[in-house]
Amino acid sequence: MEVVTTDVLVIGCGAAGLRAAIEAAEQSVDVLLVTKGRIGAAATPMAEGGVNAAIDPRDSWEKHFEDTVRAGAFLNEQHLVEVLVKEIPSRIYELEEWGAVFSRRSDGLIAQRRFGKQSFPRTCFASDRTGHEIFTVLLSQALRTGIEIIENCFVSKLLVAEGRVWGAVAWRLRGWTPVLI
Repeated sequence: MEVVTTDVLVIGCGAAGLRAAIEAAEQSVDVLLVTKGRIGAAATPMAEGGVNAAIDPRDSWEKHFEDTVRAGAFLNEQHLVEVLVKEIPSRIYELEEWGAVFSRRSDGLIAQRRFGKQSFPRTCFASDRTGHEIFTVLLSQALRTGIEIIENCFVSKLLVAEGRVWGAVAWRLRGWTPVLI
């Protein structure tokens, strides 16, 4: 059995997995990102619409929060929605600093449009390839920070002791060989 050691294991290579791996790597720990397919086969690169963020001075995180909770029929975890709407403007600018090319207005600011059940045009987008743009930038940043990525490896079990995950059992899809992480 192959044994791989790391400080942090991130399972999944979509936008959430890549961003989590980047954040962990910035804490000066070894990070391993495992994806069951090939890099880029996640849903993120296929997303076209955009990302909602209250970056217009006439908008606010409070309005964004209200729209998001209403659109979710009040089933959302509201404390998590609050974190999201407060943090997302900074994340949009961070993506831009890392190289994301968002569509622009004539005055040069990031273009925003209405999307979903938002009461304000707050959807930031990159033409019709927003997911691809975000994924490409996050993958580039992950590689720059030295994150190791294992493709075609299916995690089948998390190893838990005393309420803490301490490892995982995975399988390389080629040859179906086991990997202990």
